[in-house]
Amino acid sequence: IPEHIVNSSLIDINLNDLKGNDNYIVYMGFDLAAVSDLTCLTLLFIDTVKEEYLFKNIYYLPKSALEGKYNSELYKYWSSKGYLKITDSNTTDYNYIKNDIRHYYDVFNVLNIFYDAWNATSLVNDLTNEGLPLKPFSQSIGHFNRPTKEYERLMLNGNVKLDKNPINRFCHDNVTLKIDQNGNCKPVGDHEKRKIDGVISQINALGGYLEETNGWDYSALVLPYNS
Repeated sequence: IPEHIVNSSLIDINLNDLKGNDNYIVYMGFDLAAVSDLTCLTLLFIDTVKEEYLFKNIYYLPKSALEGKYNSELYKYWSSKGYLKITDSNTTDYNYIKNDIRHYYDVFNVLNIFYDAWNATSLVNDLTNEGLPLKPFSQSIGHFNRPTKEYERLMLNGNVKLDKNPINRFCHDNVTLKIDQNGNCKPVGDHEKRKIDGVISQINALGGYLEETNGWDYSALVLPYNS
């Protein structure tokens, strides 16, 4: 997606301003880090009348990743500005993230929560046992193809608003498209330091919503861009 399109979508999204707003239906998605890197939790607010999609991403990082890793200086800067939650742990703190999911689910009457099943079994089992509606979203390229194309269509049409968090800009900058022989596509990062967790988390939420509402856009066409 061209840089100027992403930049034009960035606005300040304050969750307190969205509490009790009945104009939106709300979904969540998340992409968990395996051991000690970025995790992203996405709240997706959809105004179906205006066809407006607000994406609020919350990012997490264990404190051990602030030293000696790719992007550690960026992480320190983002955490100092409040864009990144640092957990007091050496590895990804699933309990901290789980508590946030519970909180946002209760506050915003979230309809469903979609996730990458890899490495999420314990967290998902705990929340499912508490009655939260979690559904796995396959990360295969065939499954990601439609929501990836729909996300681009919505971005190009100006229907998407992203929170003005520099990590969102960073993740979008790092995306390249993997395209298979059938024309299916999926966002990928081509290096360990080129994180795209925010984009993947957003597409988990959007793809789950589209599946539930049969809101696929079959005419959308994605081509790789050089921004």
